[in-house]
Amino acid sequence: MIILESICLLFSGEIMRKSTALLDTKDYEILRIINKVLTVSYRSLSKQLSIPESTIRYRILKLRRIGVLKGFVALIDEEKLGYHTTALVNIRIKGPYRKDIVNNLVKERNIYYLYTISGNYDLVALVKCENIEKLRSIIERILNIPGVERTMTNVVFQKHKEVPTLIM
Repeated sequence: MIILESICLLFSGEIMRKSTALLDTKDYEILRIINKVLTVSYRSLSKQLSIPESTIRYRILKLRRIGVLKGFVALIDEEKLGYHTTALVNIRIKGPYRKDIVNNLVKERNIYYLYTISGNYDLVALVKCENIEKLRSIIERILNIPGVERTMTNVVFQKHKEVPTLIM
């Protein structure tokens, strides 16, 4: 049984594109169902898709093996844990320091996502923390990394949509 109580699936878009040829409609149906419900069993999937339970087990193992189904994560309400501030921090790099800067930033526990972007800035980090004072100290740490030229921060006032998985 796959238990997904308060958890969701992570999908890799990169691997999804590379391995699409390996997936058929039943694989996508399995992913769609698992992605929508909080608790699902092999037996339930078998009944919903009218295919044997052993086939469901095999296909889920295949989806994990080829990297489409990366794993399971808990969906945590960060506000209930005291993380009341969310911000997007744009980071401009000067010089040949990108790799070192990225290596430093991925170690920061309050940075949940880090992307290389186009435009006037080089990176954007999604930061979640307790309050504005904590955000200020995180930004100061970022600015103290050699090669960081400047930052521009956008504080989130209200969340309208957060989708932790691929919409299928």
